[in-house]
Formats: sequence, structure tokens, C-alpha cells
Amino acid sequence: MWRVLFYVTPTSLTVALVFFFLLSWVLAVAIKKRGASFSRSARAALALAAFSYVFLLSILPLGGEQPGSGRLIHWNPLHFIHDHNSEGAIEESFGQQLSDGNTVYYSPDELPAEERSEIQKMSPYDFFAHGNIESGVIVSNPEGDVVPQSQGQHILTEISEAIEVSSEPVQSQGMILEEKSLNFLLFVPLGVLAYFSFSSHAARMATGPAVSLSIEVVQWSVAWGRTADTADLLANSLGSFLGVAMGMLASALAVLTRRSEINGGRRAASAGHGAGRRPRGRHGS
Repeated sequence: MWRVLFYVTPTSLTVALVFFFLLSWVLAVAIKKRGASFSRSARAALALAAFSYVFLLSILPLGGEQPGSGRLIHWNPLHFIHDHNSEGAIEESFGQQLSDGNTVYYSPDELPAEERSEIQKMSPYDFFAHGNIESGVIVSNPEGDVVPQSQGQHILTEISEAIEVSSEPVQSQGMILEEKSLNFLLFVPLGVLAYFSFSSHAARMATGPAVSLSIEVVQWSVAWGRTADTADLLANSLGSFLGVAMGMLASALAVLTRRSEINGGRRAASAGHGAGRRPRGRHGS
């Protein structure tokens, strides 16, 4: 599932947000036509989405986690900003996606079979590479067999730049911003559904944080080795707030559009009625 982060870019985020707003517009038009019956359908969809989020993001094990493997909590919701901007962090090993969609894990030294197996359980890679640019980089498959020279050279060409800077201080760790952006984006549709499910503004605003808090509590309780993170709670909540705002804006636009159509229809009817009337003639004596 972590590979999704490779596709979190400004372009993909923009496209997704535009899609969610169009979805809000469709829902706003539908609720104006169907009224209370549509609100009930929206609440059912919201309940299903909330259950799915809790199950997929906290209960369902991903990548070989084991029950009871740890209960960690990050209390500072802004800790990821410090992690992202911290200097002096050394990232000698890293994972990278290649242009053909395959992934490679690089480390300066050859990894023992046990460590390679543990990495595969958490995040499966298609290739492993070790060594350095000066003395040569060896590329092998997950079983430890060296790949053909032409294939290895192709992989080395793509990761050589990353290898050169892997032992230098870096400005970011992992894909923190991509992860938080995805957390933000996932809860936008939940906020949209919340807006059309409830008439109370407080209920609309509380839905996203409540679902996110449930996810973090379950993550901590089940202890799959994941971290209950207040930064995720913050990102999820902000995403749901944006979804509520989208629903509000779409509803306002739907009302204005409907009024414009009604007024246009009235003017057309009035004009037609006036044209159909015959002018009264004068009666001579």
C-alpha cells in the first residue's frame, strides 16, 4: 500500500480535489430534487465509508505487521514538520521506484538474508542493490541472485544520483509530506458526505475528527506495530473540514443556479403571455 505515495504529487492532488468538488455539485443537485430521502442515502453511505476507513486503516494488517508488536503515540501533531526540515539526518539506505514501476532497495553493504526477509515482509521490493559508485553496485533479486549485467546497469543508472547523496545530510525523511497529504485527501469525501448527511453544522464538522480519532484509538489498541499519531488526526480533520466547505459551496451554487433557472423560466413565460395578448381596438360610434 505504501507504493501509493509515489503517485501523491501536486498534479494528482489537484485532480482529486477537482473531482471531489464535482462530486459535491452532483450531490447538491440531487438533494435539491430528492430532499429527505437523499439525506438518508447519504447517511448510509457515510456510515459505510466510516466503517471502511476504520477497518482498512487500522484493523486490517498491512505488510506483515503482527499483533502486539508495539503501542506508540506521537502526541505532538507538528512533529512531522520537524522531521521533514531536520538537517544532518543520514539516509544511507533507501527505497526507490523505477521508471518501469519496479522498486529497488539500496544499502551500502550487502544485507543478511534475515534482514532482507524482514524488509520484504514490511515493504516488498523487486530488487536489492548494495555497494557504491566507485567500487561498483551489485543488483540482485529478492532471493539474492545477481541480475543480468544489462538489467543491473539499467537499474544503477536510475538510482545512481540517489546513491551519491544517500550518505549526505538530507532535508527530508522518507515520504512524510506525501503521507500527510494522502491522509488529508482521504478525508475530503468523508466531509462532503457529512455535509449532505446532517443538517447540524456541528455534526458535519465533528464527523471527520470522530472517525479519525477512532482510527488512531483502534491502531493503538490493536497494536499492529503502527503509531497512533496526532499529526494524522490533524491532517484527517483538516481534510474533512475542506470536504464540508466543498459541500457548502456546491449547495450555494446549486441554489443560485436553480433560482436563475426559475427566474429565466418566469421571464420567458411572461414574455410569451404578453406576446399572445391581442391589443384592444377602438370602437367607433
